[in-house]
Amino acid sequence: MDKTRGGPTYANLTRVIKIVKQVFFAGNGASGDNEDGEEKKQEAKKDKTQAIASILLSNAGEYKRLLEFFCQEVPKLILKLCSVAEKVPKEGQTFDLKKIYGHLSSKQQLLLKTYSANFNKLLSQTLEEGADSSFISEFLVSGPAVAQCCLPYGLYRKKLAGNCAKICAQYSKMSESAQMLSQQIVRSLLMWFMQQSGTAKKDATLFEFTIKRFYNDFTLESKSGGGGFQVQDRIRVAQNCFVDLLGLDLPTGYQMGFLYIRQLCLHLRGIRNNLTKDGVKNIYSWQFYNCIKLWVLAVTEHQSELSLLIHPLVQLGIGAVRLSNNPKYFPFHVKIVQLLTLINEKTKQFVPIAQYLLYPFDPATDFLNGKPKQLLQDKAIPDTLVSLKYAKKHAETADVKDRVIREVIEELTIYYAANSRLISFPEAVVPIGVVLRKFKKNTHNGNYRKIVAAFLDLLKKNEDFIIQKRTQMREKAIKNLTAMLQSFESYFAPDERTPLEKERDNIIKRRSEYYKNKIQAVSK
Repeated sequence: MDKTRGGPTYANLTRVIKIVKQVFFAGNGASGDNEDGEEKKQEAKKDKTQAIASILLSNAGEYKRLLEFFCQEVPKLILKLCSVAEKVPKEGQTFDLKKIYGHLSSKQQLLLKTYSANFNKLLSQTLEEGADSSFISEFLVSGPAVAQCCLPYGLYRKKLAGNCAKICAQYSKMSESAQMLSQQIVRSLLMWFMQQSGTAKKDATLFEFTIKRFYNDFTLESKSGGGGFQVQDRIRVAQNCFVDLLGLDLPTGYQMGFLYIRQLCLHLRGIRNNLTKDGVKNIYSWQFYNCIKLWVLAVTEHQSELSLLIHPLVQLGIGAVRLSNNPKYFPFHVKIVQLLTLINEKTKQFVPIAQYLLYPFDPATDFLNGKPKQLLQDKAIPDTLVSLKYAKKHAETADVKDRVIREVIEELTIYYAANSRLISFPEAVVPIGVVLRKFKKNTHNGNYRKIVAAFLDLLKKNEDFIIQKRTQMREKAIKNLTAMLQSFESYFAPDERTPLEKERDNIIKRRSEYYKNKIQAVSK
């Protein structure tokens, strides 16, 4: 390896690849590359190569050194030998593959192709065997260089993009570093290939394949990976990587988003038309929730290009909440309301969802006013962030009821804070005021009465705040309603906060600190 590192040649680089094949693919049949003719020419060296391979197999330290050298240094040495400059593609640049790779000799082309074939085979084999994420990270350190080696060959760039998308999507098995390194490779590969001159059809093909592979692997992972504290950070890394890759080709991303959201809507409609206990479990699952969240994050990040997906997403979320109003599914309902609130806040499009959080206050169910039917046997009520429903032994306890009313009020505060600058705010909160005042009057629980009264006072403060802003308006002609609404924002100072926004900031800060401590405790 030292000799190859000091002066890379076609012969010693080919020899390294042969040793790798002997060590890592022993007993696996053909290597998958097209170097049969080259092997015949070097038949005399075969015994020596096998001897080196047997030594490496008996020495774990040498085994690891070979893997690191093959994955991290060999691609750079091959590019150096082929006089191909290492580059990280930038947005806006265009490339011509013929100019970059057109000068290569047949031996150099064979070397690139052989390395690409064996690297992809080794990575695929490692993923199939379920290797540790730290081991997989060794493959990804020199990602952009590997991408440049695979770039001229359609089969191998497709395999590389698919494998790296799978690594990034498997949040419960991979570390954050492995996810980020794999995303860097996919992004480099897509940008290198998509920014060629005159390859529009091929661009869309590779992009669609990568996004489909990412989404499908993420969907499968969500079915078994769950959403516990130990994977929360890695779930968000996977989601952010997907949103970032989708932004590379938003017209194609919109078409794919429309198709996948439509599939979710059709699935939900099928469950509603034949409602069963298993059907409800199928919808109220991590798989369904994570898929919705993935597209909500994409829409809020790329608002202008994906704005037409907002309406079907909102309808999907509302349909999921309305599937069952059983209080045991309250954690799932809260999660969906949080996503719809995020759409409301980021896109500035009003989403009427407050009523879907009010079912615990319904006197017909008597959920909050009824006496607890059970005593809490343990303290293991999971946090809403990492749960989808309450267990049967928890659902009718006083502790769960206390949590429900507290979290309903917090979510309503966050939701109305997103709409607290609307000129119509005083009128918008009339219905919820009626429901909550009725509950306050009839409830026998003093703590619940205080919580609801405090929230109603907060709404009243925000009403008075907006009414005071209304009095400052000069133009109040309804005939020019659009101009009037747009001008209303100008009456707020740049750093001015509404009463609801101040309380929302306190809630989010308190939650962030609590969940940060919980995630750190679980990680330790």
